[in-house]
Amino acid sequence: MAITPALVLQILENVIVPVFLIIAIGFIIQRFTLLETRSISDIILFAFTPCLVFTEIVQSSLGSLIWAKIAFTTVAIALVMMSISWSIGKALGLSPKSMSAFILATALVNTGNYGLPVNLLAFGQTGLELAVVYFVVSSLLTYTLGVFIASHGTNGLKASLRSVARLPHIYAVLAAFAMKLLGVGIPAPVWQPLNLMGQATVPAMLVVLGMELAQPALKSDSVRWRLVSLSSALKLLFPVIPILLLSNIIGLEGLARNVTLVQACMSTAVFVVIFTVKFQGDSQFVTKVIVLTTLASIVTLTLLLSFLL
Repeated sequence: MAITPALVLQILENVIVPVFLIIAIGFIIQRFTLLETRSISDIILFAFTPCLVFTEIVQSSLGSLIWAKIAFTTVAIALVMMSISWSIGKALGLSPKSMSAFILATALVNTGNYGLPVNLLAFGQTGLELAVVYFVVSSLLTYTLGVFIASHGTNGLKASLRSVARLPHIYAVLAAFAMKLLGVGIPAPVWQPLNLMGQATVPAMLVVLGMELAQPALKSDSVRWRLVSLSSALKLLFPVIPILLLSNIIGLEGLARNVTLVQACMSTAVFVVIFTVKFQGDSQFVTKVIVLTTLASIVTLTLLLSFLL
């Protein structure tokens, strides 16, 4: 489909603007209240998000082949982005602390609080269901490999492995797949609170994203901003190339390919800054990348969706 001004305005109105209105609510709240976002983020991290992962896997009707193709692509693109950012970081002589921040900011995507609503608004319920597959696998990578990289920059190998083991997302994924394989039903009194908490995850994460964007440390030297710009450009633009190549190889096509493209080209995951704060990493650098990729994604995602819709 040709990109026209009318199509761009339609995508902005129906997809991008609704998401940013919720982000704006969090931004305004933080400007007037100065709430401590770490506690709110921990609630989402340890309670809401595992419920969303668990309930979406349990009720998913997608075939195993689609799951496998999207999961394989999710892991492959994450490893590609991590390898490229690691190579650039080595070439630039980044310290371990800066290297961890650069890899995380470049490789980990906001597939949950940004990707899910965008795919729902752009592609409907089927798009959301496909996006959840990417989100689940991406979440597993984020809360395992991502946490390991974040903590390894400051804490070392053993502490990194302990940090991974304490997070509930791995167990939520394993429990959900076990229940599906065994055909075990979930009683309504148990399912209803799990489902309610899962449904609260997306708007809650958008609000937290807005709160984080309200308090960035934006002052920095020009060399630092060049690194931020490089990370942001890689994050938003580069994934298109390997995903199109890989899709042709494994036969990922149609709506599944389009959703995968959109998910991979999302802004940097907000939880990256949560991880870097938690493990005393370079949170200022990460915050800058989150701000820049989130704002720039208004343009990049609108153009990408114009090609796909």
